[in-house]
Amino acid sequence: MICQCQRCARCVYSICADICLISLQMDMLWNWDVKDRCIVFSSWQISSAISAIFSIITIILLGVLFEWLKYRMRKLDTSIANSLAIAYNIHTSYKNSNNLNRSAVDIEVDEPTTVQTPAKLIVPKHQQVQRSILYAASAALSFFLMLIFMTYNGFLIAAVVVGAGLGHYTFHREIEVAPSNESSSALGCHL
Repeated sequence: MICQCQRCARCVYSICADICLISLQMDMLWNWDVKDRCIVFSSWQISSAISAIFSIITIILLGVLFEWLKYRMRKLDTSIANSLAIAYNIHTSYKNSNNLNRSAVDIEVDEPTTVQTPAKLIVPKHQQVQRSILYAASAALSFFLMLIFMTYNGFLIAAVVVGAGLGHYTFHREIEVAPSNESSSALGCHL
């Protein structure tokens, strides 16, 4: 049956039976409305307080999942780098050992001396496939969270931020004190 709703410019999706039951909206202005909202897909609807709470919890978990993916990518890269260093007999050591009694703030990290420093090493295919899958999943989730952010809904934006913050707190508790040649991979604004 075709819905005979009067659709305005703000109406994104209509659920139809014999009559139009509800019109869902997606605003392009900052808002705090949660009832009768559509999030990214027409099938993801907020029509009650329960669905709003479920959606906010889901978005928080997606933010945590994104941070876990970043953590997993970093751990995989470290594991691959370590295995390649062993395979190619690459050793890194630090010259200055008199920093043992100094606090972390006072320590000046010296440049590492290496026995052998190849310019770049090729990652084996099966490990590169793993890296690529994690990266693709991270990029997709990043853009999905961006689309949620672009609903301009204060509650949904807060859920993305809380999820990212909880995930960062949970999975990024270590900090590297040695100098790193890694550049921050930035795809969009969230990777």
